[in-house]
Amino acid sequence: MSVKYLVEEINEKAPGFGTAKILRKINECQNIIFSRPNPTTIHIVPTTGLPPLLTTTAGTFEYSIPDVSHVVNGTTYTLRINKVTRVYVAVETYYNQHEIPLMGDEFWQDDTRYESVEADSVPATETAKAKIIFKGDPDTTTDKYYIEGLIEPIQVTTTSIPLMIPRQFERAIFDYVVGEIQDQGYGEDSRLDRFYEYWLPKIYNDLTDGARSVTPNTPVRY
Repeated sequence: MSVKYLVEEINEKAPGFGTAKILRKINECQNIIFSRPNPTTIHIVPTTGLPPLLTTTAGTFEYSIPDVSHVVNGTTYTLRINKVTRVYVAVETYYNQHEIPLMGDEFWQDDTRYESVEADSVPATETAKAKIIFKGDPDTTTDKYYIEGLIEPIQVTTTSIPLMIPRQFERAIFDYVVGEIQDQGYGEDSRLDRFYEYWLPKIYNDLTDGARSVTPNTPVRY
């Protein structure tokens, strides 16, 4: 379902709300869905199957997280990281572990053992990028610290912008937007209840069921 078709369907159900307001509600919905980690919401570098690496400098503990290049339907978009969910290293090549403690949450991928390091995560704001603050000196590196973070979905400002959730969950957006309209106009929120009580748990459970600790991007459509 394209954004254009979704807007048309919502307009039929709730006429008079207007395309601009509907697009804002679609953004709200995708932002809610992208607020928790799952294979759709975590950015993975296609050539490595891992999150991006962070360049660090000895003596510097705090870092703003760079934007990422995320490919959607063959088009590359520059997207922000909304929040870092963890910072991890390949344990066998990590020689700074006495400076920054490891978290004990090891996992394996392709015969390599990874483990998180201690760092505080500061979410992005409207005007500032997300940040991390290491709990020790990270040293000068370009190839140790993998930054796993929630991407900010493409902001839907026109009906030609692609959705970033899998096709089977697009009805969740419909229920959210129509539910918000009905709640504002008539105090009826049964669709909102369905979004929060049925769709959100289903989306998170279905997307994380059987997924690896690090997972590739989920295809999306126009």
